[in-house]
Order: sequence, then C-alpha cells, then structure tokens
Amino acid sequence: DLNKSPVFGRVRGWIGLPGGFVAELGWTPPLTINGAKPRDILAAAIGRRVVDAYGYTVSLRAFGQHGAVTGDITCPAELAGAQDFVRNPYGCEAPSSDTLQVNYYGLETTFAHTGGAWTWHATGGVVRMENEVQVDALRYGFRDRTRLVSNDNLPYLAAGLGYDLSQRWHVGA
Repeated sequence: DLNKSPVFGRVRGWIGLPGGFVAELGWTPPLTINGAKPRDILAAAIGRRVVDAYGYTVSLRAFGQHGAVTGDITCPAELAGAQDFVRNPYGCEAPSSDTLQVNYYGLETTFAHTGGAWTWHATGGVVRMENEVQVDALRYGFRDRTRLVSNDNLPYLAAGLGYDLSQRWHVGA
C-alpha cells in the first residue's frame, strides 16, 4: 500500500549565494499518516541562471533527496489477520514494518519567457532514482525479509504557463 496519504508536506527554504547561485533546502517532518512515517528525508538543490536577456532566461539546476519512509506498506494494518483470501491474498498476519528508501538526484535545465503579462517555461532533465524496499512482514507464519531494489535514470519534460492579473497577483499552471 504505497498510497498512504493524499498529501506530502515539506518545509523548504531558498537562499541567494554569491555568483548568482540559489541554494534550496528541504526537510520532511516525521509525521505519521495512515501508518507511514518519513524518516530523515532531506532534499537539496543548487541552481543558477546562465542566460537572462530580452525577456528570456535559461537556468541550470542540480538536485537530490535522501531519506526513507517506514510503515505497514506490505501488510497494511487493516488487512493483518484477515482470514478472507480475497481481502488478504498475501497472508498478512500482522502489520508490516517496512522501510522504503526514497533517494534520487538529477540535473535539469529550464528555458523561460518572463517578459510581459504572459509567462511560460519548459523544463527538461534526468533524475537518477535509487529506491529500495526492505520488507519486514509476517506472512503465512514466516517472516518475509525480501529486499527489493530499483535503480534507473528517468528523463522528464515539464511545461508551465502564467499570467499577471495585477502587480501583486499572478496565476499559473
């Protein structure tokens, strides 16, 4: 059950550095939601505009995250001990105590038009995912200690559009 929460909160801050660099730091508070708890999830990034002319910008950014989530992922508490094979096909006898590593790092570049009331941007990058799950579940009378690893490079594209409603208000999607 990886869908433990409909929201994911993070405290974030930015600071300007010499040479036009911007550093970002993020931390996820260890709040338990539906049986899952973030553990030491820290994120960091550093970026810089490399072009800023005629209403257009190009920015580069390196980013990463390290940490884990613990909880009853393999055997959710609401299924533990259920004798109905349809509801509990994995034979969960107790809530599991799994650990999911959520580590990644990557590089991205953003091209943006910022002149005028309308703004837009396009971003492309690649992220290296290094995720791991350490299962700790009691299933059918045996302790399941399976370790699952998934490492991959994932390219991505993103785009956005915005409009200045007034000097103080801007909408974007």
